[in-house]
Amino acid sequence: MIPPIFLEIAVLAIGLFLLMYEAFANDKNKSLIAWLAITGLSSVLLFSFFIPGFNEAAQGDLPYDRFYRADPLALFFKQIALATTILVLIMSMEYKNVLRKFIFSADAEAGTAEFYALPVFACAGLMWMASAIDFVFIFVSLELVTISFYVLVSYTRRNPASLEAGVKYLILGALSAGFLVYGITWIFGVTGQTKLALVGEALRVLPYALTILAAMLLKPVPPAALGKEE
Repeated sequence: MIPPIFLEIAVLAIGLFLLMYEAFANDKNKSLIAWLAITGLSSVLLFSFFIPGFNEAAQGDLPYDRFYRADPLALFFKQIALATTILVLIMSMEYKNVLRKFIFSADAEAGTAEFYALPVFACAGLMWMASAIDFVFIFVSLELVTISFYVLVSYTRRNPASLEAGVKYLILGALSAGFLVYGITWIFGVTGQTKLALVGEALRVLPYALTILAAMLLKPVPPAALGKEE
């Protein structure tokens, strides 16, 4: 039986294939890469309606059950991610005229191939996030999505507005990731777990856990820490 995680592995393989094809192929028509991405993701989307394993009975028997859950709700969000990425790729083919204005090269379509591959990696991250049941895996999936977005936002590197947006997004994303990891460490420190189900069980066993978390977060900062003396 083909494991459910095959969907994400297939999408990731498509993204890597697109990058390798762009690096070694002599075809100057970069739109072909977009069509390859659309065809590959459409095949994965079609296959997702027939792949077995997305049921409750499969849980517990999977080698990656510690961080990955395959259920009908996760499959539904994976299909949404695939469909929206296909739609984005179709629209991005018309965006190559804008890219040409800010990427100066003898090749009229230079730099557009990577622009078609990045949404595929973002799609893989979104699909993994739909099945993530562990805080660590949620963080890794989220970072795969956001790193792809960082590059896409600042892709037109000759455009000052694009570079400014990319830098601001990078700073905001780094701060957000830091706060997310900080919150995960608090939860792990109180419960000793990162898996969502085990965290919920630990909070039920430890009725004072939420009180401890709230007290830590709302504890007033002493004046000495602010450089003030009473």
